[in-house]
Amino acid sequence: MKLIGRVVRQYRTFRPVIATKNVLYGLTEREKRKSFGPANADDTFYVIRCINSASRFHNGPVLNLLANHSYVLSHLHHAYEHGYLPVVDQLNYPVYNTPAQPINGTRNPWEFF
Repeated sequence: MKLIGRVVRQYRTFRPVIATKNVLYGLTEREKRKSFGPANADDTFYVIRCINSASRFHNGPVLNLLANHSYVLSHLHHAYEHGYLPVVDQLNYPVYNTPAQPINGTRNPWEFF
């Protein structure tokens, strides 16, 4: 029922084209539960990836450091609200400003901005 409510809210708030993109982006990029063994059976890790601007369903800001910062902060808030352990992974899911060569020994843009 929550999913239906979210879909209806999208169509009430946005034009049909934008609402459809928002719904499809949410379905393709949503949370997925995975288990990687018994080592941390009681913990739920929440991996925060970068905004997937390559998705044909994404209609938000692209190539914007502040948008990426706000995105990560909102997902940190979501993780803490639900009791998850947040992990910001922008090495395996690189952002637009990830350099091709390491800077000061790292390719993680969060460490040198």
